[in-house]
Amino acid sequence: MNELDPNGQSSERISHFEKIVKNSPDIFFIYDHHTARVIYCNNRVTPVLGFSCDEFQSMRLDGPDALLHPEDHSSFKVCLEQIFNAVS
Repeated sequence: MNELDPNGQSSERISHFEKIVKNSPDIFFIYDHHTARVIYCNNRVTPVLGFSCDEFQSMRLDGPDALLHPEDHSSFKVCLEQIFNAVS
């Protein structure tokens, strides 16, 4: 039987998710809009953006769209709206 974390999730499932995110060929990060900081990022940040994870997490960002090319801002906002509407 798998142990459950405080949120009731299987520790095995969380471990599997962490491996997928860590080894993803894409940048993955979690942004906390309350603190304006990245609270987690995978190793793809360094080769793509040129920052170590520690550097990236120490930055204050006005929002994750600060990392986007200006031409991508509108499509990014549409994508975020779809995500937030799906979980509401």
